[in-house]
Parts: sequence; C-alpha cells; structure tokens
Amino acid sequence: MSLEVLGFIVDNCPEKIEKLAEENNVKNVDASLRLAELLVRGKIAFEDLTKAQEYHYENAMRPLIENIPCNGVLGIIENGDGEYVDTCNGNGYVDEESLLISYQEDDFKCQICRFDNERM
Repeated sequence: MSLEVLGFIVDNCPEKIEKLAEENNVKNVDASLRLAELLVRGKIAFEDLTKAQEYHYENAMRPLIENIPCNGVLGIIENGDGEYVDTCNGNGYVDEESLLISYQEDDFKCQICRFDNERM
C-alpha cells in the first residue's frame, strides 16, 4: 500500500474516496474518509485493521492506489476494426513509482509510457 499516494488523495482530492465508497455502496462514507486519514497519519497500522475497517479500505481506497490502468502513450484509440484499444507499452498498469506523479498531474501513465511520451 502506498501511504504517500493515499496521503495525496486525502489532502488534495478526498472526493475520489467519497465517490468510490458511494459507487461500492459503502454505507458510511465518512468512516472511509476518517480511516484513510488515520492510515495516512500513522494513527493506525494496516496490519491492525478490523474486518469493518478492511471493508472500507477494500471498497473506498485500495482501487485508488493499486492496479490503476495506464492511459498509454496516446490514450485509448480506435483501431482499424473500430475497436477501442489502449496504447500502453508496459503491462497496462501504472507502476507504484509513477502513481503519485500520475495523481499530481492527473495523467495516469506507467514509467514506460511516460518515457516514450517524453521522447515523442
């Protein structure tokens, strides 16, 4: 888990946690926000989460910091067959090292796609 990325989300765009919690039908969205704050500030360790807290983590935070799809060098484009495909030159996901800058720049690319994009 990247506490640095979660901290950026808590401090700069907590609405992402709120939206994800609502999409996943989490009953107490405020509890998700409070838990994220406690994790980020070191008031509670991930290993010490209760089952209820794990539920909030899994449904309101984890999808924001793990397995984030890479937008690719050119984003999603239409191929010659009319299908939409991604243009990621990596494994299709933003790596942990690139995730914070992805949130900061609102441009979700893996290291490979960032490098390729800069060379274009």
